[in-house]
Amino acid sequence: MPDARIVVVATHDPIATEMIVSAVRKLSPVVRIIVRTRFMHEIDELRKLGANEVIPEEFETSIEIFTRVLRYYLVPEEEIDAFVNQIRNENYEMLRRRATGRFDHVMPFLSVMEVVTLRVPADSPWVGRTIGELKLRNIYGITILAIKRGGRYIHHPDANDVVKAEDVLVVIGLPEDIKKIGPFIQNLRDKNLV
Repeated sequence: MPDARIVVVATHDPIATEMIVSAVRKLSPVVRIIVRTRFMHEIDELRKLGANEVIPEEFETSIEIFTRVLRYYLVPEEEIDAFVNQIRNENYEMLRRRATGRFDHVMPFLSVMEVVTLRVPADSPWVGRTIGELKLRNIYGITILAIKRGGRYIHHPDANDVVKAEDVLVVIGLPEDIKKIGPFIQNLRDKNLV
């Protein structure tokens, strides 16, 4: 440990993570500590304990989804990379704020789109059907970016993926199009489930 230049802490136990960061910082005031954490509310405390970089899973998942949306709309890779670096360099502050229109100056076409999370209830007619069978893009004009199932994500699912009860779908579309699928899902916009 005395010769280490960098320490990466990647455990799902928040108490253990805090203890490790604190112990490592006491052993070495100069070692670089990078921590993966599950939630954004843990960032500030881990920084106080001595972590140099704290990477919250929930934001990285959001960044990955957003990156895929931008690629879908053919935004050049260098613009996407610059935007992602900006988010990370600002310690995810852009994602921590809940302000409308925050991306308008960067990607104007996104100002009319919404990315929302939707739960598929057990009694939905979508349960047991493939994404291809649902034809969400053709009929409703929305796209499924990811599915959260049992705490894990299926990123950019394909047409053969089957929708299951209690899946959380991350979708993008125009607000009026997303409203059209209301009878089939439960909107989780105001809940921090994804």
